[in-house]
Amino acid sequence: MSALRDEFVQVLNRKVTKTLPRAEVIRLQAAEKYVTAYSATQEVLLEDSIAALEREGMPGFFRCHRAHLVRLELIIQTWRAHNTTDYWLRLQGCAEPLPVSRRHRRALFALRPDLKTSV
Repeated sequence: MSALRDEFVQVLNRKVTKTLPRAEVIRLQAAEKYVTAYSATQEVLLEDSIAALEREGMPGFFRCHRAHLVRLELIIQTWRAHNTTDYWLRLQGCAEPLPVSRRHRRALFALRPDLKTSV
């Protein structure tokens, strides 16, 4: 099933279907050939690849790293790790910091100049 319908869907044991309203999704994380969609309270495993989701269009989401798509409006902070060139971001509703790759950093700061930290 396409994850771009109104809800993301996960099939468990071919009997139970778990849904997550798309409006509640705050981030997507790829691991091997699956993607996990996260909300503030639950997560749903999708059989789509993150590249396929991105190709189909994910309005309001930004690819900050090869394994992460985040809801752009929920990014509340970015920072550079001490003595490195690595950048991280904090997402509202997500406890763990997420990486920002060098490849995607410039685009992030162009879309959200309010997040730019000192280099």
